[in-house]
Amino acid sequence: MNLVWFRNDYRLDDHPALYAAMQASQPITAITFFPKPINLYGLQHPSNTRAQAIYTAIESLHQRLEQIGVGLLLLQDINELPSNIDLSIVESVFYHTLPGTREAVEEQTLKALLANSSFKATESYTLLHPKDLPFIVQETPKVFTAFRKKIEKQTIVRPPLMLTNHIQQGPLYSLPSLKSLGFESSPLITPTDELSALKRLEYYCITSRHVLSYKETRNGMANWDDSSKLSMYLSIGSLSPRRIYEVLKQAEAKYGANESTYWLWFELLWRDFFYFTHVKEGDAFFSPWDIPKRLNSRDQQLFDAILNAETGYPLIDANMKELTQTGWMSNRGRQNVASFFTHYCNLPWALGSLMFESFLLDYNVSSNTGNWRYVAGVGNDPRDNRIFNVVKQGNQYDSSTEYITKWLPQLEKLPQHARYHVHQLSKVERSKIGYPDPIVGLPWQ
Repeated sequence: MNLVWFRNDYRLDDHPALYAAMQASQPITAITFFPKPINLYGLQHPSNTRAQAIYTAIESLHQRLEQIGVGLLLLQDINELPSNIDLSIVESVFYHTLPGTREAVEEQTLKALLANSSFKATESYTLLHPKDLPFIVQETPKVFTAFRKKIEKQTIVRPPLMLTNHIQQGPLYSLPSLKSLGFESSPLITPTDELSALKRLEYYCITSRHVLSYKETRNGMANWDDSSKLSMYLSIGSLSPRRIYEVLKQAEAKYGANESTYWLWFELLWRDFFYFTHVKEGDAFFSPWDIPKRLNSRDQQLFDAILNAETGYPLIDANMKELTQTGWMSNRGRQNVASFFTHYCNLPWALGSLMFESFLLDYNVSSNTGNWRYVAGVGNDPRDNRIFNVVKQGNQYDSSTEYITKWLPQLEKLPQHARYHVHQLSKVERSKIGYPDPIVGLPWQ
């Protein structure tokens, strides 16, 4: 018997590990491990919403695998595996590599349990296969622009793999409920399963043609189709980056390439850049990990105010409400929240990274860490001037105030021109509309 280990790759389409296992002519059993809820700095990690998103994708995968006679066993502790499967008959384990520290420990633990089995690692997470890069991974350029220029001189994207006809009759497993795993059910802003992912991809790139205006709308915060939302499916692995590339190229062939279709490719390259940088640097990628074991009272107060959307700055509060209630935040919102967190409040960037990890439906360790380091000025391209003016940014990207009044309806009591300047009102005036005082002053005042 062979095992296929699913880890952030909950799909059948373009799944090299599953494809390789099917070529091996051995019965297949699928396994996956679900996170346990933990409490960190007053956060439930991961949040119920993020857990629901992962569970929804696994639930769909479980059903689709059963249709071809492959059972999926879901556990929360790798050490429970021997009591559920006879490990002595496992010949090989097929899986996709991941660079995270916890992921490495998970892999070592599984290899210790299956010391007599062979482990066959495949690559699935990135658009570009590491062997097709014009340099070895350990020579990944430090700055994205240099990375992009080298890639664009010699772009090789392998075609996505199609699932072969494979029907077997093996042991099937019931899926534990989300509640039994320690989480509460939570409504999702969008389904996260594979079929929904493929439908969204087709809609965004082909049916609606929204991809043709992606560059112009991607900084929007109020409308669902301002951005592709494909990152959620990429994170959970219900969609392959190579499948996105294939459909993007179909859209360009049908409607013509433009700056916006290029920009979607550009974003996929950013994702690859952070991943390969993470592989190259290993644990150093998280340096300096600056969270103390316990926050001092002032820092905890600031952190709680951010979590509770009570900073006194509408752009930050609206984005944090959206994040904690839905698991989503726009790209523009993320940059402003990260800048506010690190530069206005002087809170540890790694704590902000952990906050996003707890909530974001499209969290991935490499991009999340890389982006927080970038904004904090401690990453591969360190600068100390990435301070966003959260008042100016709100007026620029939400000039109608449609976004902030959706999440902060009390601001509708103010004239439109005053809504992003509520911090300038008197304490009494803010109290009348039920809006908090600013927790910090603007850095330049």
